[in-house]
Amino acid sequence: MTASRPRLQISKEAINPLRKIRPHVRRPTRRIKEALAKNLANVVPKVKQVSSSLEKKHQAYLQTLHMAAEAGIADIEAERFQGFDTSESLRRHLSALAKTCLTQRAPAANGN
Repeated sequence: MTASRPRLQISKEAINPLRKIRPHVRRPTRRIKEALAKNLANVVPKVKQVSSSLEKKHQAYLQTLHMAAEAGIADIEAERFQGFDTSESLRRHLSALAKTCLTQRAPAANGN
């Protein structure tokens, strides 16, 4: 006689674990949907505002970069530039420029 294998018993709860949860908890209620829609309605304009602000800031940066590039190109075309043989000579030149700028600006900052 052949031995019969035991049948596998699967409960309904194992198939659908949400079955025991009350129906109003399983599905989003209308109030939840309305609250989410209201929250989204509040968030979207703020996101648009931040996006617009970043876009304007980005445009300002690009415009400044463009103006600096035009000034640099004009200086090169007019041969108003200086070459440096070593990084140390460039560093000394930039340091001297910084000191000159700071000394010229210092009296204006003090109100003199």
